[in-house]
Amino acid sequence: MDETQWRELVAQTRQGNKEAFVKLYNETQRSVYFTALKLTANEDNAKDVMQDTFMTALEKLDTLEDGAKFPQWVNGIAINKCRQYFRNS
Repeated sequence: MDETQWRELVAQTRQGNKEAFVKLYNETQRSVYFTALKLTANEDNAKDVMQDTFMTALEKLDTLEDGAKFPQWVNGIAINKCRQYFRNS
């Protein structure tokens, strides 16, 4: 997916287009899952982190300045969620 497509999906999601968010999710869920799995070393915890990550991404999408950076941004959220997980464990 190119930068224009990322920006368009983020803009559509900000306008409430649920299908656009599903596309963002589908394009990034694998990367987010494997990031969480690598850091937590547990499939169930990785799935929990992934769910929290995408909930936070949807809630905080307005803070993303450049929609083309969505993949890096959402993976950063996943890393922070893993850190949170270890602090709370």
